[in-house]
Amino acid sequence: MKILKKVQNKISEFNERCEIQKEGALHFLDIQSIMDVDLYQAREIDFFFYSKKKKNAFNLKSTLEQKGYSVEEIYHNKENEFSICGTARINSLDETEFLNWVEKMNEYAFIYNCLFDGWGMIGRLES
Repeated sequence: MKILKKVQNKISEFNERCEIQKEGALHFLDIQSIMDVDLYQAREIDFFFYSKKKKNAFNLKSTLEQKGYSVEEIYHNKENEFSICGTARINSLDETEFLNWVEKMNEYAFIYNCLFDGWGMIGRLES
C-alpha cells in the first residue's frame, strides 16, 4: 500500500507541476503577444532542470541530446542538486506547439525523477 501511495503522490505532483507550467506558458505567450513578438518565427529557447541524483541528471542529458537539444555541462550546485541546462530550437511559439513542448519537458522530468524548472528566452530568433 505504501508504494501505491507514493506513486499516487508522484502523479499528483506531476499533474500539479504541469498545470503550473501551463499557466506560466500561457502568461508568457500573452506577454509576447502584447510585445508584438512574431510568435511564428523559429527561435532558440533555454531550459532548466534539477536533479538530486547524478545518474538521473546524466540520463536526462542523454535523452535531451538524442532529441537534438544542446545541453551544457551538468553542474553540482550548493543545494546538492545537479543542474541540467540547455537550448532547444523551436519552430514557433504557437500556443499548441509551445504547450506540447512544455508538457514534454515535464514528462522527461517525471521519467528521470528531476524537476523541470522552466525556460527562458532572450529575443533570439533564427534566420
